[in-house]
Amino acid sequence: MDNSHFDIAMNNRSQHTDSSADPFGPGNLDFGGSSDDFDFGAIDFNDPMLKDAFDFINRIADGETAPSLSNGSADMHSSMGAFQLGSMASGNSYDGGDMLGNPRFLSPSPLFLPDTDDTNDFLFPASDEAPLSTAANGEESSSSSTGELIDSSNQSTSNPANNAALPASFLLSSHVERNPLLPTQTVRVHPPKKTLTTAQAQTMNAAKAEKAKRAMLLKTDVIKLFDEHEEKIANLAKVHSVKPEYLKRLLTTASTLKRKRATGRIQALVHIKAQEENSTRPVGQKLKAPALRKLVDKDTELLEISKEKLEQAKREVDAQRLLSTRGARPNIASAGKDFGCTSRLIKNEFDSLHLRTGAVGFGVLAPGSGDDRGLPIWFVAGSNSVDFVRAHLNTTMWDLTGQLELWANTRKSGKPPTIPDLQSRSSNVIASGLRYILGNKSVGMNYVNYHRSIVGKYHVCLIGLPDLAIFKNANGPITPFLIKDQATLEALYTALEAGACHWARMSPDDIAEHNEWLKTQPVKERSVRSDKGQKRGRRTRGTESDDENESRESSRKRKRANKKGSSLQNSGRTTAKGRKTAAPKKSRVSKQLPPRSRETVDSDEDLDLDGDDGENDNEHDDDEDSENDDN
Repeated sequence: MDNSHFDIAMNNRSQHTDSSADPFGPGNLDFGGSSDDFDFGAIDFNDPMLKDAFDFINRIADGETAPSLSNGSADMHSSMGAFQLGSMASGNSYDGGDMLGNPRFLSPSPLFLPDTDDTNDFLFPASDEAPLSTAANGEESSSSSTGELIDSSNQSTSNPANNAALPASFLLSSHVERNPLLPTQTVRVHPPKKTLTTAQAQTMNAAKAEKAKRAMLLKTDVIKLFDEHEEKIANLAKVHSVKPEYLKRLLTTASTLKRKRATGRIQALVHIKAQEENSTRPVGQKLKAPALRKLVDKDTELLEISKEKLEQAKREVDAQRLLSTRGARPNIASAGKDFGCTSRLIKNEFDSLHLRTGAVGFGVLAPGSGDDRGLPIWFVAGSNSVDFVRAHLNTTMWDLTGQLELWANTRKSGKPPTIPDLQSRSSNVIASGLRYILGNKSVGMNYVNYHRSIVGKYHVCLIGLPDLAIFKNANGPITPFLIKDQATLEALYTALEAGACHWARMSPDDIAEHNEWLKTQPVKERSVRSDKGQKRGRRTRGTESDDENESRESSRKRKRANKKGSSLQNSGRTTAKGRKTAAPKKSRVSKQLPPRSRETVDSDEDLDLDGDDGENDNEHDDDEDSENDDN
């Protein structure tokens, strides 16, 4: 392949796309120097990878589909090389992959994946020796019109060239698939597009023209009103000798910080009416909020709903709103769009907060897995925050972001938690959640008498336990330390950490129902004392003198034991029975002067009546007598 082939590929590409948005357009093709100085002779155009890559570009530019790679370069790296150049030719943005080398394409277009029945035929060309193999269940991976890689089988796919299984990180999986116990939002189903007749199209065009005419009239009137408003404000400012801006601030005084409003009665009634009306309607014909509100106003029976049903409807509305804000996204595309929008919103809020208040700080966000869409992002409030990261963390924001992404992609490859770890973590989450909802740090969890000591006393219950037989048989939570199954403990801990299993306060109806149920349950009696039926004497409380005597006796015993141990170690003599005798007592007061009187002796040493230590006479100390008795 010579240079003319490359020029032909570039010319074909320029006929299909705009050069301003083309990576191969003028000024966008960067070979590390100017195009005039680039040496095409340094490229080996006989390389099978380059042949397949340029053939891929020409086929995409000519509008062909399902390009295949030669068998000589059908390995993983060649396929990724053709992938990269092919995506650049199709107008996609390729960022070189994530930290693990997995391919990742941004802003995919319909040209990214050809119109083929199997994505694997595009990723890895089929050969006669090794036909493409998919999952065991026979399901094939499909490609969407938006260029999204969809792995419907979630199984290992084989490369036909080398007959080696793909790494698990290449098979895409969404956040909700990796965490099946999380509460998940429902997939939004869009109604099919309606085909309009000629009369309907003419009616819509006439309505659009009339709407534009009315909008123009409204715009003219608003401009006229604005001029009159400015003139009146200016006149009023002259009369009261104030600035016009001051009057405008008085007219537009409103708080920019809105508090979260609780669910009202109207929202609960509209929710009930929506369940009645929209449950049987197909997609595209469901009633919207304004229509439901009109039906609520006409339904006199619904307006006289009881207080208990109204509170239940409010809780359902709150749960639905909580699912919309904290529920897991159902697929990779929606999760990636949510990540991008929310991260940009957080960045803008960081900048605005710094400009309003001068606050400083920094933040880093990265996708939770290599399969997720979205690029890691960092943001700071104030330029000084970057200096703080460099000085105290000894790194840069880009390095910190890359380390976070790498950690997120490889954190599950470490050692999994053991059964004791899961037991301890689950028990701590349950106990801390109970203390938090009650606002009492001294309350403890009671698993044995859970329904009476916890539910019946505090009117709170643990909801959202995993749907497993061990919890159904116990009719409530059991202590995690009695669970010995790894899968059960992981399911319980995941539910607790994700918030699916949490403590909740009971409604008056639930409390009454639980109390009625408790009446039918047997009361667990306390265990019987082991000394039941035996006569127990009165317990006497000791005096201070008794406490002093006990402490004095205990200290004396310790001294005797120490003396006895030291004497046994220093003595080399043994008795007839083979036991060592006490060593002769050393005098520790021989160098001291004898006291004038026995009344002035304050030392703890034992002295005989003559004032000496008894070495030269036949007298013995009480300690020696006791030691002999012990021996």
